[in-house]
Amino acid sequence: MREFKVGDHDYRTVPFDVFLQIKVGLKVSTALTKAIQKTEGDGLPLQDILDILAGTPGEDIDFVVQSCLGCVQRREGSAWATIYNREAKRIAYADILPIDVLTLTAQVLEEYLLPFYEGLVRLASVPAKTTPGS
Repeated sequence: MREFKVGDHDYRTVPFDVFLQIKVGLKVSTALTKAIQKTEGDGLPLQDILDILAGTPGEDIDFVVQSCLGCVQRREGSAWATIYNREAKRIAYADILPIDVLTLTAQVLEEYLLPFYEGLVRLASVPAKTTPGS
């Protein structure tokens, strides 16, 4: 869980359902892996996240963005409120702009998917061990 500011509002991520995380990860896996290799594990700037979404087939973008928004809450006084209703497919706040949606999506992808894919990229670059007699 991380807290961050977008515009004038404080947000935080909440745990991403592991099965939904896998589905989202598979939808962006090729573009995310390429971006990680390009940045050599130094995190992903917003532009790289935008490139990942741009490289995602159109029918999958809504699924990825909506899934990520479902893991974001906004501070309302001393309480936290979910910003996206998955069943209704609606954002709860009219003041959230498209660039805010992308920024919030980037925060979720970076927190929940980046560590997993960085590990995969590292594993893929390690030579396979051979055993004697094989």
